[in-house]
Amino acid sequence: VTRLTKYYDLALRWPSGDDPDWAIPHCAWLHAQAQGRGVPFALALYAARFSRGEDVANPDVLGRVAEAAGLDPTPLLAAAHDEAGQAALTERIRGDFEQRDIFGVPLFIAPRGSRFWGHDRIDWAIGAGLIS
Repeated sequence: VTRLTKYYDLALRWPSGDDPDWAIPHCAWLHAQAQGRGVPFALALYAARFSRGEDVANPDVLGRVAEAAGLDPTPLLAAAHDEAGQAALTERIRGDFEQRDIFGVPLFIAPRGSRFWGHDRIDWAIGAGLIS
């Protein structure tokens, strides 16, 4: 990670403390995606976590990330903390891991089943039209 951030000239600040409750930012992203702002939200969330070392499950941090992505923080925070949504997300992830044999991230699966796993394969996934 350190070598990659130097290579791409990115800021890196390792988060301190325990890992956040990852269901919270993931449910927030689902809300952002439904609003058509998934990519800007993901980029702002990444910057908060890995460039500034912030706790991305903290409501204040998520609110700032939402605003940076052009989203209203109030409904995003409600979606992020919705217990039913978190439970559904957990089951969806477990099902995907088991049914699709997912073994790590990032992993992109083409409609015909080709797999592109790892940071070094992102360019290949883009070339295959899986992401843009």
